[in-house]
Amino acid sequence: MPFPGEDGEDVELFDSCNGLLLFRCSQPGPLEADTPFHYAVCNPATLKWVVLPDRSLASGRGGTARLGFDPAVSSHFHVVEYVLHEDEDDNRVIGVQIYSSKTASWNFKESEWGDDIYLHIFSGSVRSVFLNGFMHMMMLCDGIVVVDMEGITWRIIPVPSDRL
Repeated sequence: MPFPGEDGEDVELFDSCNGLLLFRCSQPGPLEADTPFHYAVCNPATLKWVVLPDRSLASGRGGTARLGFDPAVSSHFHVVEYVLHEDEDDNRVIGVQIYSSKTASWNFKESEWGDDIYLHIFSGSVRSVFLNGFMHMMMLCDGIVVVDMEGITWRIIPVPSDRL
């Protein structure tokens, strides 16, 4: 199997975490909401990579994805894809799909954050941090959503607002 992009695929760097890179790979052409794609994770130091299996969206549509990897804890990585509402005009997060390299499979979990969770997207990027086995994502409205890599622990961390 060729390295992502070598067979003419469009390859977009989506995220990085502790030396690994997450790519979104799709067939060449205009990007549309329903264009099929897959994710690939690469270790540029070893030139090893893996193409992730197709996602198993329970309902909704794929949103942005983030990579979680802590080599001090495990050689395994996770990819968290935030699942958005089915309506293209509604960008609420309704759940997450979590890929584990240990099981080589995706697991969908319905959101336990509530109904009005919107991610903070600025210039196409989403701000996130993977720390202590939890993915932390900035919300649009003054908060950080947190989920562990099993989809068991969900919380919202409020942050101060500069609005008066």
